[in-house]
Amino acid sequence: MSEHALALMFACLRHIPRTDAAMRRGEWLGTALRTVSRNLRGRTVGIVGMGRIGSAVAALLQPFKVRGLYADPYQKLPEGLELALGFRRVELDELLRESEVVTLHLPATPETHHLFSDDTFARMRRDAVLINCARGAVVDEAALARALKAGTIRAAGVDVFEPEPPRPDNPLFALDSVVLTPHVAAGTLDAMQAKVAGATANIGRFFRGEALQDEIDLSA
Repeated sequence: MSEHALALMFACLRHIPRTDAAMRRGEWLGTALRTVSRNLRGRTVGIVGMGRIGSAVAALLQPFKVRGLYADPYQKLPEGLELALGFRRVELDELLRESEVVTLHLPATPETHHLFSDDTFARMRRDAVLINCARGAVVDEAALARALKAGTIRAAGVDVFEPEPPRPDNPLFALDSVVLTPHVAAGTLDAMQAKVAGATANIGRFFRGEALQDEIDLSA
Protein backbone atom coordinates (compact mmCIF):
# COMPACT_ATOMS: atom_id res chain seq x y z
CA MET A 1 0.00 0.00 0.00
CA SER A 2 2.79 2.43 0.86
CA GLU A 3 4.46 1.96 -2.55
CA HIS A 4 1.15 2.50 -4.35
CA ALA A 5 0.61 5.76 -2.48
CA LEU A 6 3.94 7.02 -3.83
CA ALA A 7 3.06 5.77 -7.31
CA LEU A 8 -0.13 7.85 -7.23
CA MET A 9 1.83 10.87 -6.02
CA PHE A 10 4.15 10.62 -9.01
CA ALA A 11 1.26 9.98 -11.40
CA CYS A 12 -0.56 13.11 -10.23
CA LEU A 13 2.44 15.41 -9.91
CA ARG A 14 3.95 14.39 -13.26
CA HIS A 15 0.68 13.93 -15.22
CA ILE A 16 1.70 10.41 -16.21
CA PRO A 17 -1.76 9.13 -17.30
CA ARG A 18 -2.29 12.27 -19.39
CA THR A 19 1.03 11.92 -21.20
CA ASP A 20 0.49 8.20 -21.79
CA ALA A 21 -2.97 8.82 -23.27
CA ALA A 22 -1.63 11.63 -25.46
CA MET A 23 1.12 9.46 -26.91
CA ARG A 24 -1.37 6.71 -27.74
CA ARG A 25 -3.39 9.32 -29.66
CA GLY A 26 -0.28 10.26 -31.61
CA GLU A 27 0.33 13.50 -29.71
CA TRP A 28 3.79 14.55 -28.50
CA LEU A 29 3.39 16.89 -25.54
CA GLY A 30 7.13 17.37 -25.17
CA THR A 31 7.66 20.48 -23.06
CA ALA A 32 3.95 21.39 -22.85
CA LEU A 33 3.62 20.25 -19.23
CA ARG A 34 6.73 21.89 -17.82
CA THR A 35 4.75 24.72 -16.28
CA VAL A 36 2.36 22.38 -14.44
CA SER A 37 4.40 19.26 -13.61
CA ARG A 38 6.09 19.18 -10.21
CA ASN A 39 8.81 17.17 -8.50
CA LEU A 40 8.01 15.18 -5.38
CA ARG A 41 11.40 16.18 -3.97
CA GLY A 42 11.13 19.11 -1.63
CA ARG A 43 7.32 19.13 -1.42
CA THR A 44 5.48 19.40 1.91
CA VAL A 45 3.75 16.05 2.42
CA GLY A 46 1.08 15.50 5.06
CA ILE A 47 0.17 12.00 6.23
CA VAL A 48 -3.24 11.61 7.86
CA GLY A 49 -3.02 8.49 10.01
CA MET A 50 0.45 7.48 11.18
CA GLY A 51 -0.03 3.77 11.84
CA ARG A 52 1.87 0.93 10.21
CA ILE A 53 1.14 2.01 6.62
CA GLY A 54 1.49 5.74 7.25
CA SER A 55 4.86 5.12 8.87
CA ALA A 56 5.93 3.01 5.88
CA VAL A 57 4.99 5.86 3.53
CA ALA A 58 7.04 8.28 5.64
CA ALA A 59 10.04 5.95 5.42
CA LEU A 60 9.73 5.65 1.63
CA LEU A 61 9.62 9.44 1.31
CA GLN A 62 12.97 9.97 3.04
CA PRO A 63 15.12 10.06 -0.13
CA PHE A 64 12.94 12.84 -1.55
CA LYS A 65 13.78 15.30 1.23
CA VAL A 66 10.16 16.26 1.76
CA ARG A 67 8.98 18.47 4.58
CA GLY A 68 6.93 15.96 6.55
CA LEU A 69 3.82 16.59 8.64
CA TYR A 70 1.42 14.07 10.12
CA ALA A 71 -1.91 14.24 11.93
CA ASP A 72 -3.14 11.40 14.12
CA PRO A 73 -5.11 11.96 17.35
CA TYR A 74 -4.24 8.50 18.67
CA GLN A 75 -0.71 7.81 17.45
CA LYS A 76 2.39 9.85 18.27
CA LEU A 77 5.69 8.54 17.06
CA PRO A 78 8.61 8.52 19.50
CA GLU A 79 10.62 11.71 19.17
CA GLY A 80 13.64 9.85 17.84
CA LEU A 81 11.57 8.18 15.13
CA GLU A 82 9.96 11.49 14.17
CA LEU A 83 13.43 12.94 13.77
CA ALA A 84 14.67 9.95 11.78
CA LEU A 85 11.68 10.02 9.41
CA GLY A 86 11.61 13.80 9.16
CA PHE A 87 7.93 14.06 10.10
CA ARG A 88 6.39 16.35 12.72
CA ARG A 89 3.03 15.80 14.40
CA VAL A 90 0.55 18.67 13.91
CA GLU A 91 -3.18 19.29 14.11
CA LEU A 92 -5.19 18.41 11.01
CA ASP A 93 -5.92 22.09 10.24
CA GLU A 94 -2.21 22.91 10.04
CA LEU A 95 -1.54 19.85 7.89
CA LEU A 96 -4.30 20.84 5.46
CA ARG A 97 -3.09 24.45 5.32
CA GLU A 98 0.57 23.59 4.69
CA SER A 99 0.66 20.33 2.70
CA GLU A 100 1.15 20.16 -1.06
CA VAL A 101 0.45 16.42 -0.97
CA VAL A 102 -2.03 14.93 1.52
CA THR A 103 -2.05 11.14 1.74
CA LEU A 104 -4.66 9.24 3.76
CA HIS A 105 -3.87 6.14 5.82
CA LEU A 106 -6.63 5.83 8.39
CA PRO A 107 -9.47 3.37 8.97
CA ALA A 108 -13.13 3.83 8.07
CA THR A 109 -14.98 4.52 11.32
CA PRO A 110 -17.99 6.67 12.26
CA GLU A 111 -15.45 9.31 13.30
CA THR A 112 -13.63 9.34 9.96
CA HIS A 113 -16.69 8.95 7.67
CA HIS A 114 -16.46 11.70 5.03
CA LEU A 115 -13.69 13.37 7.04
CA PHE A 116 -12.69 14.91 3.72
CA SER A 117 -15.69 16.97 2.64
CA ASP A 118 -16.44 20.37 1.11
CA ASP A 119 -15.26 22.08 4.29
CA THR A 120 -12.04 20.05 4.43
CA PHE A 121 -11.13 20.72 0.81
CA ALA A 122 -11.76 24.44 1.32
CA ARG A 123 -9.02 24.42 3.99
CA MET A 124 -6.42 22.84 1.68
CA ARG A 125 -3.95 24.55 -0.62
CA ARG A 126 -5.17 25.22 -4.14
CA ASP A 127 -2.12 23.35 -5.49
CA ALA A 128 -2.66 20.36 -3.18
CA VAL A 129 -2.82 16.74 -4.34
CA LEU A 130 -4.97 14.27 -2.37
CA ILE A 131 -4.03 10.58 -2.26
CA ASN A 132 -6.51 8.04 -0.88
CA CYS A 133 -5.28 4.47 -0.46
CA ALA A 134 -7.14 4.09 2.84
CA ARG A 135 -10.91 3.56 2.63
CA GLY A 136 -13.47 5.04 0.26
CA ALA A 137 -15.78 6.20 3.03
CA VAL A 138 -13.14 8.58 4.39
CA VAL A 139 -13.69 10.89 1.38
CA ASP A 140 -16.95 12.37 0.16
CA GLU A 141 -16.45 11.65 -3.55
CA ALA A 142 -19.03 14.21 -4.70
CA ALA A 143 -17.27 16.88 -2.64
CA LEU A 144 -13.90 15.81 -4.08
CA ALA A 145 -15.27 16.13 -7.61
CA ARG A 146 -16.60 19.61 -6.82
CA ALA A 147 -13.25 20.67 -5.37
CA LEU A 148 -11.36 19.45 -8.42
CA LYS A 149 -13.76 21.08 -10.88
CA ALA A 150 -13.59 24.40 -9.02
CA GLY A 151 -9.80 24.29 -8.70
CA THR A 152 -10.06 24.24 -4.92
CA ILE A 153 -7.38 21.53 -5.02
CA ARG A 154 -5.17 20.51 -7.91
CA ALA A 155 -5.44 16.73 -8.34
CA ALA A 156 -6.22 13.42 -6.66
CA GLY A 157 -5.09 9.81 -6.78
CA VAL A 158 -7.82 7.44 -5.66
CA ASP A 159 -7.54 3.68 -5.09
CA VAL A 160 -10.62 3.14 -2.88
CA PHE A 161 -14.26 4.03 -3.40
CA GLU A 162 -17.68 4.19 -1.75
CA PRO A 163 -19.19 1.79 -2.77
CA GLU A 164 -16.88 -0.70 -4.50
CA PRO A 165 -16.91 -1.13 -7.35
CA PRO A 166 -17.97 2.48 -7.94
CA ARG A 167 -21.16 3.26 -9.82
CA PRO A 168 -20.80 4.15 -13.53
CA ASP A 169 -22.02 7.70 -12.82
CA ASN A 170 -19.30 8.38 -10.25
CA PRO A 171 -18.36 12.05 -10.89
CA LEU A 172 -14.63 11.32 -10.60
CA PHE A 173 -14.69 9.33 -13.85
CA ALA A 174 -15.20 12.48 -15.91
CA LEU A 175 -12.20 14.37 -14.52
CA ASP A 176 -8.72 14.35 -16.05
CA SER A 177 -7.28 15.63 -12.76
CA VAL A 178 -7.92 12.29 -11.03
CA VAL A 179 -5.84 9.12 -11.30
CA LEU A 180 -8.04 6.10 -10.56
CA THR A 181 -7.02 2.55 -9.65
CA PRO A 182 -9.37 -0.32 -8.63
CA HIS A 183 -8.35 -0.94 -4.98
CA VAL A 184 -5.05 -2.57 -5.96
CA ALA A 185 -2.70 -0.87 -3.49
CA ALA A 186 -2.08 -4.14 -1.65
CA GLY A 187 -2.81 -6.36 -4.64
CA THR A 188 0.62 -7.70 -5.54
CA LEU A 189 2.10 -11.19 -5.60
CA ASP A 190 4.63 -10.06 -3.01
CA ALA A 191 1.90 -8.86 -0.63
CA MET A 192 -0.06 -12.10 -1.04
CA GLN A 193 3.03 -14.19 -0.33
CA ALA A 194 3.75 -12.11 2.77
CA LYS A 195 0.19 -12.63 4.04
CA VAL A 196 0.38 -16.38 3.53
CA ALA A 197 3.77 -16.52 5.24
CA GLY A 198 2.46 -14.49 8.19
CA ALA A 199 -0.63 -16.66 8.59
CA THR A 200 1.45 -19.86 8.39
CA ALA A 201 3.88 -18.52 10.99
CA ASN A 202 0.99 -17.69 13.32
CA ILE A 203 -0.37 -21.23 13.02
CA GLY A 204 3.00 -22.50 14.17
CA ARG A 205 3.03 -20.04 17.07
CA PHE A 206 -0.46 -21.16 18.13
CA PHE A 207 0.49 -24.82 18.35
CA ARG A 208 3.69 -23.96 20.20
CA GLY A 209 1.73 -21.91 22.72
CA GLU A 210 3.44 -18.68 21.72
CA ALA A 211 1.95 -15.20 21.43
CA LEU A 212 0.41 -14.49 18.04
CA GLN A 213 1.33 -11.51 15.89
CA ASP A 214 -1.10 -8.99 14.38
CA GLU A 215 -4.07 -10.18 16.44
CA ILE A 216 -7.41 -8.45 15.88
CA ASP A 217 -9.99 -8.14 18.66
CA LEU A 218 -13.25 -9.08 16.95
CA SER A 219 -15.26 -8.27 20.07
CA ALA A 220 -14.37 -4.60 19.95
